[in-house]
Amino acid sequence: MYESIHIVACLLLFKLYHVYSQINDPLSGWVNYCEGAFVTSITGDDHHFWIGTDGGLIQLKLQTGEAYNFNEDNSGLPCSHITCLSMDAAGNKWIGTKEGLACFDGRIWTVFNPENSPLPHDEITTIDCDPNNVIWIGTNEGLFRKNGDDWTVFTRQITNWLSDYIEVVKIAPNGAVWVSTSEELTFFENNSWRILDREGFKDLKGSVNNIVFDSQGDIWITTRYWEIFSGPYGDGLGKFDGNSWTIYKEGNSCLPTNSIDCLAVDENNNLWLGTSGGLIKFDGNECFTEQWDFIPGFITAIHIEYMTSIWVGSEFGLYYFNGTLGYQFITGAGLADFQARDVSIDRENNIWFFNGDGIVRFNGIAWKYYSNPALKTSDRKWLTAITFDQNNTLWCGAKDQLWKFDGKNWSLVKTFDYSGYDQISTMTFDKNNNIWIGFTDSGIATNDGTGWNHFTSDNTALPDNAIYAMLCDGENKIWVGSGKGITVYDRFNWRTFTSVNSELQGSPVRSIAIDSLDQKWIAVDNTLVRFDDIAWEVYTPEDSNQMIGTIRHIAIDKRNVIWASTPQGVARFDGSEWTVLNKKNSGLMGDDVTKIAIDQQNAKWIITQNCVSVYRGDSNNVAVEREKTAPVFIKLKNFPNPFNFLTTIEFSTAKRGNVEIEVYNVLGERIKKLFDRDCQPGTYNVRWDGTDQNGALVASGMYMYVLRVDFLVCKTQKLLLLK
Repeated sequence: MYESIHIVACLLLFKLYHVYSQINDPLSGWVNYCEGAFVTSITGDDHHFWIGTDGGLIQLKLQTGEAYNFNEDNSGLPCSHITCLSMDAAGNKWIGTKEGLACFDGRIWTVFNPENSPLPHDEITTIDCDPNNVIWIGTNEGLFRKNGDDWTVFTRQITNWLSDYIEVVKIAPNGAVWVSTSEELTFFENNSWRILDREGFKDLKGSVNNIVFDSQGDIWITTRYWEIFSGPYGDGLGKFDGNSWTIYKEGNSCLPTNSIDCLAVDENNNLWLGTSGGLIKFDGNECFTEQWDFIPGFITAIHIEYMTSIWVGSEFGLYYFNGTLGYQFITGAGLADFQARDVSIDRENNIWFFNGDGIVRFNGIAWKYYSNPALKTSDRKWLTAITFDQNNTLWCGAKDQLWKFDGKNWSLVKTFDYSGYDQISTMTFDKNNNIWIGFTDSGIATNDGTGWNHFTSDNTALPDNAIYAMLCDGENKIWVGSGKGITVYDRFNWRTFTSVNSELQGSPVRSIAIDSLDQKWIAVDNTLVRFDDIAWEVYTPEDSNQMIGTIRHIAIDKRNVIWASTPQGVARFDGSEWTVLNKKNSGLMGDDVTKIAIDQQNAKWIITQNCVSVYRGDSNNVAVEREKTAPVFIKLKNFPNPFNFLTTIEFSTAKRGNVEIEVYNVLGERIKKLFDRDCQPGTYNVRWDGTDQNGALVASGMYMYVLRVDFLVCKTQKLLLLK
């Protein structure tokens, strides 16, 4: 049913944020991938999934693969921490947060809080909507019913409850409203409340934290209690058939634990239990766990779309189970705290990030995390720089070590012992595929294929051994930014520019970039310096009445526009005017920008403290010389689907362009390239026989085929292979 690898894989590493305004969209073109992936709630319909997290509300469009994030900075949400979600019969989304209730109809946000409603407290604990669009809202000071413009309040003074703290509110199939408070379980039917006798489920300690209903009319609950100084504990599972209770615990059932954090029921009346130890399926007699041990951490939310389509939220993000295979969209524990420190683009336009002991690749379809096990156990080793050689092999600096990664295996190339506190700060390759490595305190190391050479201020014209930036120009010259200036090496001579013989002002040269005219742009403090090998020119943001801090890094796009990372946001310089983009006037999620990289489609990948922001606003406006020739597809389908031997992919195009079709598995790994050629207007058929690039048959399951036009992803579709 889905292009799910394109949709949910965007959550592979980070929560996926696409900035979206309330009515007008001045921030179009921005997408944000942010660390932290604690899922609190999930709801959805045939077209969208809505995922509440501790950092915002995520909308997944199932048919197009688009994902949007709403948070307190870019929408009408009163708070980014989502506590609960529900959707009414009209499709309105009701969102509970730590600081109020919001309703979103797809265009307009409406916020309810103590200032404009009877709600007595900002924090919303639970929400559910009945078939008549009556909204039931739980708080820690009572239950509230919203029927159009009319509000009704239910508290212990009115209902004889023992507590006003509402844990759960759920609408039963018969319309009864079931409510758990911190002290009792009750339900509302025929305009009256009934409190259930606690004696029936007295063996379940604590308050009810989950309520679900099966198709036989049974009510299933779980409970949670608190121990002083040690936190919450679950105490098992209970079933109420309308007359009597049945209690399931570790001791009298197959349940491996009593601690159940969330609960759902499928069409076959199987219960799905989210626990601190993972996901459990319980059919009333047997428990099944081994198929879902790929989900790390405790389970926080479960949404069942169909009997075999299970969406699971955990403290580490979102996962999907299709009835046969589980797809892990966060590849390992700890990635919820992943904060990208650097970004780089390889020769195939894959986007790479690193932080700590691992790297992350985004290939336009899916995300994948690669951890270096040796760095996990080493003494204070962490990744500090990445680059790619002429063969597109990834090289990583890890403090004082140089590593090479071929996509599967890590190889330690060399450990440098120049200085005890030194580390690799920057790397590049020259036209001869020789590596050049800059260090924070020990100058430069390079290998010409015959051995290692070490250049410092003692044996070259380098003014300083603190190296901040390096790159190779079109003439195979190496440009080096150091703590006291910039140095160029032409294979024979070293030539250095400092404040004495140039317009450089003596501050560290933190970044160097070269435009299409072979002009060098140099970041020094809060200024840009342009050097055309003859003359120098200095540009400051004050020229455009803009104020920024230190320029940390610069990148140049296909229109020769300069993009600079600063503590105040992104400074954009078009050769005459400066523009500063920050989270107030753009889709940036934070102002503290550390690095920028620009891909082959002219998209800007921007690193902030907790997010990776992608700006594509200029990507389709790349100068007139790059004429738009991307074909317009009027038809794209495959048949048969599902298939068990051979399927045909048919597409039509109205314009000429290079078309590629590749098949990927659900982890985003390329299986086979099916088609790659220049296409005239017309209709084309491409066949796939279920084999990989080597001709071997692949396993049954879900696959995706990706259609690219002139190297830009235009469409993805699913393929289901059955044997």
